[in-house]
Amino acid sequence: MIKCRFCEIVKSRNVNIIFESENNIGFLDKSPLNKGHTLLIPKKHRADINELSLKEYLSIMKDARKISKAIKKVFSPFKVGIFILGFDVYHLHIH
Repeated sequence: MIKCRFCEIVKSRNVNIIFESENNIGFLDKSPLNKGHTLLIPKKHRADINELSLKEYLSIMKDARKISKAIKKVFSPFKVGIFILGFDVYHLHIH
């Protein structure tokens, strides 16, 4: 079994968690592109978006929207964007 950094974060909680829901955890990126740069991950290991059930997909997108609104309110950026990755860590994550 491949050791997953993000699964370890879910277990250890050794990051600056700024958001948590039943299915997902949001935490500050250790190398932020901008103030408030957050990573949102599912608590269950999912390698990519295609592994999410519809319920999980709706949950993570709803949570991403909540975080996006909070970032907009706190930091007043011109625009808040999101992107979904999973190449550098084999665990779905939304920036």
